[in-house]
Amino acid sequence: MIFALPSLDFKVSVFSATSKTVTLRWTRYSGATSYQITVKSQSELVAFASFGPNTVMGSVTSLPPNVMYNFVVEAMPDMMEPILTVKSLDSTTLTVEFNLRNGVSHYIIRVENSNGFFREVAASSSPAEIESLVPYTEYSLSIMAVNTAGRSQPSIPVTGKTVLAPPQLASSSTSNSSIVLSWDPVAHAVQYTVSICKLDSNTSMGVYNTSNTSLTFSGLDAGSLYVITCFAWDLEGRKGDSSNIKQATPCPPESLALVESSEGNCTLTWKTVAHADSYMALIETAGSSVETCNTTSNNCTFHCPCGQTYLLSVLAFNHAGSSPQGQVLNYTTVCCPEDVSVSAVSTDTLDIRWMPSRGAVLYETRAAHSSEVILCNDTAPVCVLSGLSCDTAYSVVVIPCNDVSGCNLACKAHTKDTPCMPNNVMLNPKNSSCVTVSWTANNRAANYTVSANGDDDKHICSTNKSSCDITDLSCGSTYEVSVEATSTAGPSLPSYSEFL
Repeated sequence: MIFALPSLDFKVSVFSATSKTVTLRWTRYSGATSYQITVKSQSELVAFASFGPNTVMGSVTSLPPNVMYNFVVEAMPDMMEPILTVKSLDSTTLTVEFNLRNGVSHYIIRVENSNGFFREVAASSSPAEIESLVPYTEYSLSIMAVNTAGRSQPSIPVTGKTVLAPPQLASSSTSNSSIVLSWDPVAHAVQYTVSICKLDSNTSMGVYNTSNTSLTFSGLDAGSLYVITCFAWDLEGRKGDSSNIKQATPCPPESLALVESSEGNCTLTWKTVAHADSYMALIETAGSSVETCNTTSNNCTFHCPCGQTYLLSVLAFNHAGSSPQGQVLNYTTVCCPEDVSVSAVSTDTLDIRWMPSRGAVLYETRAAHSSEVILCNDTAPVCVLSGLSCDTAYSVVVIPCNDVSGCNLACKAHTKDTPCMPNNVMLNPKNSSCVTVSWTANNRAANYTVSANGDDDKHICSTNKSSCDITDLSCGSTYEVSVEATSTAGPSLPSYSEFL
């Protein structure tokens, strides 16, 4: 047999032992209000016995013979006073208050119920919280004090009951001014109390008692944040644990704008609004169904063939519903002109023509080179741009516009470069049948053709320099001499003629 000693001041010995009974003797321990013998075999509890404060000898009977036992004798502290109060902090937590005692290292609160639940929770002070309990369940609670002598006897038990669980709320919105609140029935609930409060003004909008499991709030402001609280009542008239939900139907997005991001594609943008989780863009064309685009960002890209008029709007959504209808953007996509032709009518003038485009009421024609921009505006599909510089590559674009949606800036540009006309043509006869023709060349890279047209014949010479000899001229004939430049952009206008 093995005998355990709780402390050096507490002595235990075997008084007698038979095949079925063991009698132990111990010394008195100061402060003990009772003594307890615990018998274990291979760490399994076999038996225990309790004795009063004046007893110093005790027996454990009916033990199986030929077994090694471990006997533990404990001097038990005084019994704790009963727990003062038990309150339900929420549906899964009880708060326990008790009187503190001197000489106690800590306390153990024993929690039980009729369903076999048993738990011991250590506590260092009062009040103490007992967590992770079952809603609307009655528990028996007692308390023990712990010091170097061991545990006291459990106090007289008291009962406590957790309150009803909080309703699990769900919400929806059938309009921008109403919220529908619903919840699953709470077991053992006989009634529910629901309150709604406007958060920014902290103003109560009403308190409602109902035995139903849904409630509709009307006359609300779109974009305002509401806090809705709900709890259940039990048969004893106790208020259950509450739950709340923050609700706000968002305001409609504003500052709608559309950009034709690429040919045949448009991007609609808007300003984000508070309390919105997502957005839906509504894209309606004349005589067709409404196309939608759902996103969590502030833009939507969609296919937008030119020449169409679109009615565009955006709704904001959250779990409470959608925003009201807001701004409607009327936009007509303008087609880029087709069959654009660019031709030079002089060294400083371009003639631009095109086929009329759908949706356009005005055309802006631009010829741009570096920082230089020359333009004309007209309702007709033709434009003559003058004051241009020769031997300069201009980017020419025709921009269609209308009053509703502005201008289509995505149209293709055309490049036009006209060689400068040769000038200062000079004739220097070398003999009766040959003449040297020279001129001022103002082009970066061009070939020049000199023509000498007589009454009965014509002579030509070509060069990439600024002079050229014409030979085999007829003596006594008159010739009209001119020079023309040619580059990759095409021919220039002929120079002014000189006569020979």
